[in-house]
Amino acid sequence: MDTKNKTNPKQGTKPVATVREGAIGASIFVAQSPDGNQSHYFTMSRCWKNQTSGQFKYTDRMYPRNAEAVAKVAEMAAQKCSELDAGIDQDASAMTSPTTLEPRASEQAAL
Repeated sequence: MDTKNKTNPKQGTKPVATVREGAIGASIFVAQSPDGNQSHYFTMSRCWKNQTSGQFKYTDRMYPRNAEAVAKVAEMAAQKCSELDAGIDQDASAMTSPTTLEPRASEQAAL
């Protein structure tokens, strides 16, 4: 399996957003392709509490009882990724679009 172009969230990359429904959560990350294009993707996890230690832990293992929350979180994460991608697209077009500056009201009066 080719892994050189993949970003692993466990390698220090921090999520740019998180969505959650109960114990199920999705972390949203930014990926950059070799040609410089950016897009967002998400990973999902389930929080559980270790009964012996009382510590909260996370796993990517889901059970049938989690299906409804998984579906809801996946939809929420996909929507958030789309919104964030739209923001990237707007930022990119703003950087490449010519900007026309209008004079301020005080400057217009002087003209």
